[in-house]
Amino acid sequence: MTNHGSTTVTYEWKKVQRGDHIAAKKSDFVQRFYCHYPRSILKPGEQKTFIFSFRSEKVGMFNEEWELLTEPLLLNSLPVLSLSGISLQTDLYAERRDQFWKHFDKTFMEKDAKETVYEIVHQIKPTPQEAPDLRKPEVFAATFEATNQDMELKYTMSTMEGFYELLDDIAILYHRQSG
Repeated sequence: MTNHGSTTVTYEWKKVQRGDHIAAKKSDFVQRFYCHYPRSILKPGEQKTFIFSFRSEKVGMFNEEWELLTEPLLLNSLPVLSLSGISLQTDLYAERRDQFWKHFDKTFMEKDAKETVYEIVHQIKPTPQEAPDLRKPEVFAATFEATNQDMELKYTMSTMEGFYELLDDIAILYHRQSG
C-alpha cells in the first residue's frame, strides 16, 4: 500500500466480527490470523506491505475477514480481506510462540512510540530569538545574575567594565591572529 496523498494516514487492521453461517459449525471465537503491524501511520509517499500469519492449535480449516480502517477515510478504500488457513497437526510450539509475541508486541510498541515522539520533537522548530544586547547595563545585570545564580554572584558596574575590557582584549588578539 502506498500513500500517494499529501496527508499522513493513521490505519488499523481489524478482524470483521460475523455470526456463524452454518448452524452446525459454531465458532470457538479463537483468533487464528494475525496482522504483524496492525496499526501505525503511513506518511505521504511512504509504502508498506502488510503481512498476515495463520496459526492454530486445533486441526481444521479456518476463515476470517479483516478490514482496513483509516483516518482520514481513503478515497479508494481496500476491499475486505478474506483469509483462509488449514491446520494439519497440533501446534507443539504455541506456548513458546505466545511468549515471543508478548515480548515482541511490547518491544515493538515501545519502539514505535519512541520513533513517533522523536519524529514529532524533531519537527518542532524553536522561534529564533535575538541575542540580548549585553552592552546595556540592565540587560547585562539580569543575564549575569541569572547565569550565576547557583554561585550567588551579584552584578556590579565594575564586573561589567572588567568583562568588556576582557572582551575587547580578546577581540584585538583574535584580529591579530586572523590577519
